[in-house]
Amino acid sequence: MDEIVLIPIPLEEFKEFVSNTVHEALSQLNEAKSAPLPEDEFITIDEVCQLLKRSRPTIHKWKRKGILPFYRLEGNVYFKKSEVMDIPKKVSIR
Repeated sequence: MDEIVLIPIPLEEFKEFVSNTVHEALSQLNEAKSAPLPEDEFITIDEVCQLLKRSRPTIHKWKRKGILPFYRLEGNVYFKKSEVMDIPKKVSIR
């Protein structure tokens, strides 16, 4: 078990330490959020058809069967590119 060592520290120094630590953690989080991976971008059904070399009816069938996850945004259907790229592992594509 680790020993706990308590040392006196001025309150202002402690506040500054905590503030700097929180600020650094939030900055790292914001950087991570603002730089999404290209695979996590949303793409349209036409882009899915091109990537997988399949027709729109096939893509719609995979949506209905739950093979291909999709997302609705303002009445439009989108797909995550990373999930689309995983489809060949789930479906036998020749």
